[in-house]
Amino acid sequence: MTQHKIKHKHKVFEKHFSYVIDRIKSGFIFFDEVGDILYYNHYFSKLFDIDPNEIISKNIMDILDLKESILEHLKHQSNIEFTNTIDINDVEILFNISITRIDNQSKDVFGYIIINSLSSMERQVDDLLMRELDTQRMIDEALIGVFMVDVKHRIIRTNKTFCQLLDYKPYELHNLYSWTILNSFTKETVETAFVDMAHATNIVQTDFIKKDGSLINLKVMGKGGKIKGEPVMIYFIDTFPKE
Repeated sequence: MTQHKIKHKHKVFEKHFSYVIDRIKSGFIFFDEVGDILYYNHYFSKLFDIDPNEIISKNIMDILDLKESILEHLKHQSNIEFTNTIDINDVEILFNISITRIDNQSKDVFGYIIINSLSSMERQVDDLLMRELDTQRMIDEALIGVFMVDVKHRIIRTNKTFCQLLDYKPYELHNLYSWTILNSFTKETVETAFVDMAHATNIVQTDFIKKDGSLINLKVMGKGGKIKGEPVMIYFIDTFPKE
């Protein structure tokens, strides 16, 4: 699509959708079949610290650091959800990304993206931990893989996405020590890394051991806190392995 046509489409979207989309507290993008951005909301430009005048000339692959296979996947799946680390002004930020294909007669618009920084999810987790609410509900509804360990590093909670990544049933993971599913970690390295679990935060890329013994390389962010006075660690798992 030519830049002239892209700018025209942007004006059309702005006229019909800006009132609603600009009130969404998430980054929002419409894009065409090759990934060129047709429309975005103000929250997206602030999230990525990009001059609004430059966004329309960009492609989602470049801004979101995506693989070209994403668009091919979307031809067979209506929605893809995952996390990805993106460099913004020399700072690596972990984002939760949901890409949805639009099934209609328009050949111009292929889909839309909703994106949030994981730091915003982290604030939600902090809020839940501070108020000691039902954290299991938060974990179950998360769009990414999540598991929680207690102070002895035993897995006490998981969600469906995480179980599917490792091909386990939830009850099979319950009470396993975290180092039994982490290929490069031992009991000693885990316990040494998280002496002060309640205040710990870390991001690593490592191999997880699936139920059949094979490995899957994933990016993990761990966030410490307390539930009912007891230290816990919640891990957010990248649901879209790097190629």
